[in-house]
Amino acid sequence: MSKRTAIFLTLSALSALTGWFLPDMLAGDAPGFYFSNLLIALQEVLLLGVPAALILFRSAQSSAKARALFQKPAALQTGLAMLSAVSFTMAGLLITLIAYLFLQQIGITPAQPSTINPQNAGELAFSALCAAVIPALCEELLFRGLLQGAISRRLGDRAAVWLTSLLFALMHFTLLGFPVLLVIGLLLSRLMVTGKTLLLTMVFHAMYNFSVLSINYTGAAPGFGVMLLCAAVFWLTSRYLFKEASNEV
Repeated sequence: MSKRTAIFLTLSALSALTGWFLPDMLAGDAPGFYFSNLLIALQEVLLLGVPAALILFRSAQSSAKARALFQKPAALQTGLAMLSAVSFTMAGLLITLIAYLFLQQIGITPAQPSTINPQNAGELAFSALCAAVIPALCEELLFRGLLQGAISRRLGDRAAVWLTSLLFALMHFTLLGFPVLLVIGLLLSRLMVTGKTLLLTMVFHAMYNFSVLSINYTGAAPGFGVMLLCAAVFWLTSRYLFKEASNEV
């Protein structure tokens, strides 16, 4: 192990430890909206983003491989990823509803996951940065950039897609949200295999996060018909997205 690699791995571990403990220490009893969003961003950066970046760029050889992950996607792919993410927001509500009814049927009343509810345009913009864009960048860097590549080299793409997606869903620590997070993870991991670029998965992830925040901001309550329509739109756009990404590669 080179000196640079040892330093980068040590800094990665220190950053992860800091990200695990520091936000909770700073939070106090009742942090305000803006401060709580800052803490979300801080934890994502220190716990996930910085460690992943340090490991990916720990040596000259690994740096060259990491830079190859940031190929610029075509404009059509980017647009399809955004449209697919927005439509999946509503389709995801349908998956969550089905999961909730199933858990109730087997005698489990799942806890509602915590949500971010902006009350004005300023709060929406701030949370879009701290709770949508930054988490998307950090989580994709770790899961699709670092873990999926490492698992794929040892077990192959299929195992990497499933294991990375499972870890991604488990990391969010929510029983009710697990099914939709698993589906998102599978979609993003498969998109990484097909498109070979982290930027495309980051766009999808960030747009999905922002769409969820927008629903919370507006207080929208879509009906069953809207959910089904969005599920159909998601199915069409995602199929076309995978086709375009495959053709581009």
